[in-house]
Amino acid sequence: MPASLTPAHLRDVWPDFDWDNRRVWALAVPATEIEVASLTWLLDEPLWSSRPPEPLFDLRPRDVLADPGAHPQHARRVREADLAWPLDLYPHGGRFVVLDGLHRLARLVMEGASHARVRCLPPEARVQILVDRSEPHSWPRSGGHVDSRKKTKRISSRRGAGVYGG
Repeated sequence: MPASLTPAHLRDVWPDFDWDNRRVWALAVPATEIEVASLTWLLDEPLWSSRPPEPLFDLRPRDVLADPGAHPQHARRVREADLAWPLDLYPHGGRFVVLDGLHRLARLVMEGASHARVRCLPPEARVQILVDRSEPHSWPRSGGHVDSRKKTKRISSRRGAGVYGG
């Protein structure tokens, strides 16, 4: 989503550029572990849509965890989130935000995990992960709807290349 379309209520907590998850996944950034508690603030932000794939930004991940029956599409994605893959983080506003893996973060919280595998992208990675508007099939950032089966298929094909580092 172009920065001009980022909802006003998210401008202080969400990056102001559009990223391509395929480009994020392709970065050779090693995985490390951090405390899940350092990311749980994101669950209180309305980063999801109550009517995916519409980009409404009106649903907090914590609301899905509290009442999964009211949000079956996101609840299913949280339950099925593959924790084998690290969360992809990017620095913004003095803390990290999740570019890819918000459903995995919700699952980690749901399961009571204390730590998460993450890849912390450096600020200069921004130019490498920007959506190329000339590409007809650029994927939306994680705030948009991405079919997890497609993601798994694409990531799995790269697993042998060590895309996710350690």
